[in-house]
Amino acid sequence: MRRKFLLGMTFLFFCFLVTSLDAAENSKQETASITLASWIRSLKDRNPLIRGQAADAISKMGADASPAVPTLIGLLRDRDKSVRYQAAAALASIGPASQPAVPTLIRLLKDPDPALRQAAVWVFSRIGPGAKEAVFPLIQALRDRDDLVRVRAYGALEAIGTPEASEAAKKFWEKQIKRSQ
Repeated sequence: MRRKFLLGMTFLFFCFLVTSLDAAENSKQETASITLASWIRSLKDRNPLIRGQAADAISKMGADASPAVPTLIGLLRDRDKSVRYQAAAALASIGPASQPAVPTLIRLLKDPDPALRQAAVWVFSRIGPGAKEAVFPLIQALRDRDDLVRVRAYGALEAIGTPEASEAAKKFWEKQIKRSQ
């Protein structure tokens, strides 16, 4: 039963990821009419709705939005939880160029909100090998009380691909298989 649940959660996560990436690609043209510099300025607006909307627009630009990374890192500490989440989503869509966010994302793994922990782990998986400094915190995240955080931590460790990350991911998966038998 537990094995089916974990496999189902893994499947849902990857479906969500693929759908999100496709949607981001299709939306690039919509946001191109407003320059990246304008969106970056909007990330600094006093209104959290404007900051969130700007982060969402930037997330649709993908890797082309890498100049926004320093400002998005600042938003990971925003008072507004939804702005923090949208900033993480934008960093995930930017991918490996979001590597400077790793130390701040590591701190986000301690957030009481599971959605924010899930988002942080998702960004690590999109950064890939550049997030190797997050391997130990991700190994700890394999014991998170939230199922999706654990599954995404597994995926992030696989994406990082260092020997330690791969070994931890392998052990986690083997443990999950044993539990489901």
